[in-house]
Amino acid sequence: MKLFTIALCAISSFAFSKTIAINSFPQLQLIKNKDKIYLQGTIALFNKGDTKAFEAYPEIQLGEKKFQLDKGNIDPNTQFSWEIKELIQDSAHCEKCPLKNPGLYPFVTTIHYKDSNYYPFSAIQVNHLLYNPQEATDLLTNIQIPSLSMFLKINSHGEKFDGLLQLKNLTQANLAAAINFYYPQEIILKAKNIAQYPIAATRESTIAFHGQNDTGLINSKYVIFAIAEWEENGWHKYATSYDSYTISKNPENKYSFWVYYGVFFAILSVITTIYIITRKSR
Repeated sequence: MKLFTIALCAISSFAFSKTIAINSFPQLQLIKNKDKIYLQGTIALFNKGDTKAFEAYPEIQLGEKKFQLDKGNIDPNTQFSWEIKELIQDSAHCEKCPLKNPGLYPFVTTIHYKDSNYYPFSAIQVNHLLYNPQEATDLLTNIQIPSLSMFLKINSHGEKFDGLLQLKNLTQANLAAAINFYYPQEIILKAKNIAQYPIAATRESTIAFHGQNDTGLINSKYVIFAIAEWEENGWHKYATSYDSYTISKNPENKYSFWVYYGVFFAILSVITTIYIITRKSR
């Protein structure tokens, strides 16, 4: 019996190489069969570039449940689809059930593929599922009330970066949210996920972090997501924000050649001027 419907976020990121661009299109829903809940539907990857993508596949995570699908090659302007029926929760045997209160639950798709040189690329996309086991008529009204605002800012510094996650509690009650960061495999993010992050009523809070390039290519852009999830008045809510990190080479030395060049000629000009003045004074 179908008890759940999907609502897709208009939040996505794309995986890029020089001539490959992969978009992800999940069409998923939660299906209940007795005590078991399945994530079921399809997900498609579309290559809108002009070069074949090799060994492409999506990896999906909902709560602590993570699974990946089979690999496939995707020709230019071609779509590759997967059928999904994955057990997400067995309520009869579940210590850490990912689905508790009704509400919105984010799921993260990591897109993996390789270019013609078999160099690996990845990117993150965030969507959400509506969980409404009792078919509550006031669910959408309650979960759409904003409770927590988030803003993620990334500052790129060559092959390193630093970030700041700003959170603000918009309610008159204290909140405790789980904070998780999601990022491509090509970079290293030095930030710990937080199981319970308290934010007092109407207060603001910030989380600082930093990271660096690992295997990414110069001039590549990678999108980093932060997701907060919390329980509020019997409802499950979430908020998300994202920003991008662009890898560059030693920006602090970008103009060093021209600086040295200018200093050299400035000194040469001074010496020449002194020499001319000295000769004229003789």
